[in-house]
Amino acid sequence: MDLLRRFAVFAAVAALIAIVSPAAKAVDDSDWPTLLTIDQPMKVGELVLDPGAYVFQLSPGTVSRSVVMIYSIDKRRWDGFVLGFPAYRSGAQDGFVSDRGPGKEETLKYWFRPGWSRGVEFSASAR
Repeated sequence: MDLLRRFAVFAAVAALIAIVSPAAKAVDDSDWPTLLTIDQPMKVGELVLDPGAYVFQLSPGTVSRSVVMIYSIDKRRWDGFVLGFPAYRSGAQDGFVSDRGPGKEETLKYWFRPGWSRGVEFSASAR
């Protein structure tokens, strides 16, 4: 019986440590918060971002996981949201893929979480 009681106490202490430890309270990155710094205007969907630093993050709780919220670097200013489409790739390249047509501003085409094969595709026109 003493062994069983010791095991129960050990399990309770281990569970408590797991709940309150700093490692267990790590930043929740399930919404993919990702930093993007640009030095020229960039179009994301219908939104045009001025040069600066931005945090891209999936809208929490969305079923499709394609609504992207864009904040200032300190998250004090909300710059907008963009509806994207699910995108997939092979290999793990850079997190953002942009394109620039002749005489046009740079346009963000894809956002992938670094190292992941799924992401979000942006379109300047409605599909």
